[in-house]
Amino acid sequence: MTDRKDYFRKVFDLCDEIDVLKDRLERRRGRSLTRTGAVLIAEKSDKLHQLSSELDKAFVRGALGEVRRKYSLAREELLVIALLLSHRVRTGNSGLTGRQILSTIFDSAYDIIKGMGILTSEANLRSAGMVVTADPYREDILETTFRLSDDMFYAIVYEIGSQGSFMPSRPAQRPFSSAREHLIDMGRLTALYRRRAAAMFPVEAEDFFSVGGEVTLDETDYRIESAWGEIEGRLLLTKDYEKFPLVRLERTHALSREELVIVVSLFFVELVSPTPYLVVGDLVKLVSRDEEDLISRRGLFAAESTLLRSGIIKFDEEYSVHRKMSTFEAYLADWAMEELAGPKPEAQGITADVQIDVHEFLKGLTGEMET
Repeated sequence: MTDRKDYFRKVFDLCDEIDVLKDRLERRRGRSLTRTGAVLIAEKSDKLHQLSSELDKAFVRGALGEVRRKYSLAREELLVIALLLSHRVRTGNSGLTGRQILSTIFDSAYDIIKGMGILTSEANLRSAGMVVTADPYREDILETTFRLSDDMFYAIVYEIGSQGSFMPSRPAQRPFSSAREHLIDMGRLTALYRRRAAAMFPVEAEDFFSVGGEVTLDETDYRIESAWGEIEGRLLLTKDYEKFPLVRLERTHALSREELVIVVSLFFVELVSPTPYLVVGDLVKLVSRDEEDLISRRGLFAAESTLLRSGIIKFDEEYSVHRKMSTFEAYLADWAMEELAGPKPEAQGITADVQIDVHEFLKGLTGEMET
């Protein structure tokens, strides 16, 4: 029986053929529709039909079949995935504009306008994190650049190679080996929040949040949710995870995700920075997804808020500007810092892997802070 590797071989071949036909049609744009032009349009339509047929076979079983069923992916959505997949393999990760994608799938301007909905942020492809955009502020779908997310790309790569010998098996989710490993993973999660803040507030937040490299807002949101799912899943596999200091702190004070991110960020800042605080305004940006969040989440630092009322966070107002809360310096209370750090373990109690993890994380965070 033909396996999915053969289906995807045909998918790539057909995408190449469609690209050639589209280039030929582009060169004829502006002319009256001739017999040759009509033949090219008919040929492209036939190739798209063949491509849809191969995608139907490729997205049947395994993870890809599950994705298609879960999100009820339509023909046009599968075509978008195929075009972006082929483009990424052939030319890199620069992506395609909405106009390039839609004009490949549809022939008339009217159909292109009707089809724009599949690329909106609310539609399946982007809301599920399969397709992402590098232009978080651009509202014009036709001018926006789209690309396949890393998770979707490697899911397909895995499916193609799963029956071969070169593809390693996916590691099973494992429990945390210690409370510190959990805390370090939470620290890595805060790095994703910093990336998002850099994308949303590039001028105001760049002093602290600049992390380098391309930042894609959609993909960062998706990775944040995936990281939360991974961490929470591993906790459930971990014996006595309720005794972890961060979990105890969360449950004792009913902390939200945003409050946990603030606490963990301040914990690691105190470890690596000569000034162990962050300005409240930057912390609000850290946990804000948009301007509405930026307004509402100032309440996380109000006098009656959980973080302040519990004494987990302290303010230093001495160097504030006009005593504005957004300019207060926020830092962890000593008792909270010590509780999260936990008792000093015996040297033999720290595995080599954990030592490496701590070193690499702190090294990366220090580099970001210096930037």
